This record gives sequence, C-alpha cells and structure tokens, in this order.
Amino acid sequence: MYIANQLFTDEAMSDAQVAALGGVNARGIAYLRPAPCRADFNGAGGVTVQDIFDFLAAYFSGNLSADFNASGTVTVQDIFDFLGAYFAGCA
Repeated sequence: MYIANQLFTDEAMSDAQVAALGGVNARGIAYLRPAPCRADFNGAGGVTVQDIFDFLAAYFSGNLSADFNASGTVTVQDIFDFLGAYFAGCA
C-alpha cells in the first residue's frame, strides 16, 4: 500500500468531521495553499494580459512550458486550452 498523505490531530474526530475532509485528492488531505491558477502562466500572482504574451512567447519559441494540456508536445490545441483557462479566470 502507498500512503501519500497523513493528517494528525490532537483529538479524536467524529465520523462527520472525517467525512468533511472529502475524498481522495492529489493535493493531499489538508490544503495549506490554494491550488495554483493555471491561467497565471508567468506565476506573477494574478491573471493579466501579460500571461497571454508570456504564453505566446513560450509557444512560438517551442518551449515545453507552453504544453498547456500536458500532451508531451506543443500544438495549437495548447493555445485553445490556455485561452479557455485564461477566460475562465481563477477562483
């Protein structure tokens, strides 16, 4: 068995408290940081038009960071996927 995450508390938890933790998630049991916003391509902490410019610069230079859909190659679909995420914004 492989255990990726553990959560320790100072007291016993009720069934309802354990259920409130939710199901399986790759981010772990307790979310210490918010999920990264994929549309924040340059990692500047917000979604701006600069993210589009930075994505397109990476795309046209063939940089694998522009492989937005993680297909293993940089294709025009990456542009569509990035723009979809960009216009959806970040929660």
